Amino acid sequence: MAAHFICILRLVWRALLRNDIMHNMSVQHFLLRQFAKHKMKNVPEGQREQILTLLEKDPELFKKIGDEIERRTKGGEPQTKVTIEVMKKYRTELSTLMSK
Repeated sequence: MAAHFICILRLVWRALLRNDIMHNMSVQHFLLRQFAKHKMKNVPEGQREQILTLLEKDPELFKKIGDEIERRTKGGEPQTKVTIEVMKKYRTELSTLMSK
């Protein structure tokens, strides 16, 4: 699930940044939620909300995580292995974010 989650986050942020939507937070939230509903249709609503809440709290952290995973997978490392290692690397930041 972590690999799928990071891929979704990376795609959402790229789309938002590419289209310069970042300046309008209400549009950003709407698009993010619609995209999440579409991509995570098999994920229970509660988990989807939790993921979106974390993303909204610290979008730069998730952008950094997604960029690192992308860089390493383009370097030839297996995506699952990379995702686990990167999530472990940012474990402290993620747990702090979850406790806020």
